[in-house]
Amino acid sequence: DSYDLLYKAKEVSTILTAEKKVDDTSGSAYETEFTFTLKDKDGETLDTQSRLGPGSVEFAPIEYEKAGTYTYTIQETAGDAAGYIYDTTEYTVEVTVTDVDGELQATAIYAVDESGEGKDSLTMTNTYDPKDAEVFLKATKVVEDKTGGASGKTFKFELRNSSGELIETVSRVAGGPVEFSKLTFSKVGEYKFTIQEVKGSDKGYTYDTDPREVTVT
Repeated sequence: DSYDLLYKAKEVSTILTAEKKVDDTSGSAYETEFTFTLKDKDGETLDTQSRLGPGSVEFAPIEYEKAGTYTYTIQETAGDAAGYIYDTTEYTVEVTVTDVDGELQATAIYAVDESGEGKDSLTMTNTYDPKDAEVFLKATKVVEDKTGGASGKTFKFELRNSSGELIETVSRVAGGPVEFSKLTFSKVGEYKFTIQEVKGSDKGYTYDTDPREVTVT
């Protein structure tokens, strides 16, 4: 008599994952939904997952009945949230399934490059970089002419930051508006400045040299 023997190793499943990070250049990133797609080597979508803000992404389990090497891709879908730059790189993932004493075991390698090297995990980083805020600091120079004989003298004004560092000096003739150059802010916060008139030497003038504090939020 002859007997046919059937060999079948115990099946295994694996869950492919990714970590979503956000590089917040301004300190003001808001939560928005990110979407990720898992595809097989032929480009067929196996699963799509979404999450709100940074954190872990898990795709549906994949079952394996045979030993071998299986190739996938993970890619984030480009969104349209204002200020966000999306990492839409298509990352290659290789799952190696081996038969160990009648039991299948699966090992995933992420972000596999052309040389076959990869990592144990996958991190996808988006950047939040909103448009910088802009402001022009202004003042008004008033000349009180008590005799009616004041002439058009030149007055100078300094703008300094909270550390006392000089940012800019501007001048104007006689009284009127004083405007400094545009200031640009890339991070959320409170910024303090001082505007102060430079004491001149013109006879008959009493200069207002008291510093004025300005806060920009």
